[in-house]
Amino acid sequence: MSCSHQEMIRCSACNAQQTFTVWESINVTVDPNLKQALLNGDLTTFRCNQCRHEVHVAYDTLYHDMDNSLALW
Repeated sequence: MSCSHQEMIRCSACNAQQTFTVWESINVTVDPNLKQALLNGDLTTFRCNQCRHEVHVAYDTLYHDMDNSLALW
């Protein structure tokens, strides 16, 4: 099972606040759509709704692929 929670983030460009989803664990066997979202940066990119500024957000997560016996922290 994949687990996530919401964090409030302030845009570094315009100072607007909005929620951002932080993924604590990603199980790509149960949620295969999250694999591509992680690989293309969607899960780690903050996009400001106010000014459209984008920035990479670094956080720890557990990547779990049960089909390939792979777990990465």
